[in-house]
Amino acid sequence: MKHSMRILLSVLFILAVQSPINAQERKNLRVVFTGLAWNSELPFRVALARGFFKSQGLDILPIFVRGGPAALAALSSGEVEFAEIGGAQAIMRSRARGLDVSIIGAISNAVAYQLIGSKATRSLEDLKGKVVGVTGAGAFSDFATRTFLRRKGIDPEKDVLLRAIGGSNLRVGALEKGLVAAAPFAPEDTVRLMRLGFPLIANFSDTLNIPQTLLTARNDYLDKQPDISKRFLKALVLGIHYAKNNKAD
Repeated sequence: MKHSMRILLSVLFILAVQSPINAQERKNLRVVFTGLAWNSELPFRVALARGFFKSQGLDILPIFVRGGPAALAALSSGEVEFAEIGGAQAIMRSRARGLDVSIIGAISNAVAYQLIGSKATRSLEDLKGKVVGVTGAGAFSDFATRTFLRRKGIDPEKDVLLRAIGGSNLRVGALEKGLVAAAPFAPEDTVRLMRLGFPLIANFSDTLNIPQTLLTARNDYLDKQPDISKRFLKALVLGIHYAKNNKAD
């Protein structure tokens, strides 16, 4: 009897000190992404792998789509609760068209693209009169490249030809075949291309302190579910902190 009482008291103590999150109903969240680059997705994947979302009472279903407009369409229709989008321009355009969404966070406070040249194009001056490949018209890589070139005194409308090529694999292929003189890439592609002998022309983060990989949600959802939104962000912050401070792991 004494042994049973000790067990019962122990169980009651555990229940009494248990985190309130564990007592809440677990929430299923659908999150849409527009990129698979490790530099932007690592914090989220770490938060999944280390159980930071589960510790906040959240079950996450990640969904991948091509481009910010598709992600915002899924968000506006209510198919997903949160969206992770490359840059703010798609969000600003959607707000101007009446979509009631807000930016609630960002993975990076600078543009994490590098401009990689073909083996015959090794400097910004070499770009003049040549083709620069981007993901697509209006995509974040297009916006970032145009902004970067202007800040370097190169007119993206007159001095170069920006051409929509597609995703990173297509841009790599275009660079290798000499179809473009340069293209912006995320860090993991940059590392691979530099090992193959392609030159690094510029690092956008040295010039463009523009937040990249933005988290957004509908304002009506934020109003109705403020606690879930905070728990989602807390898990992601824990993923960022873990990724920054446990690099060997």
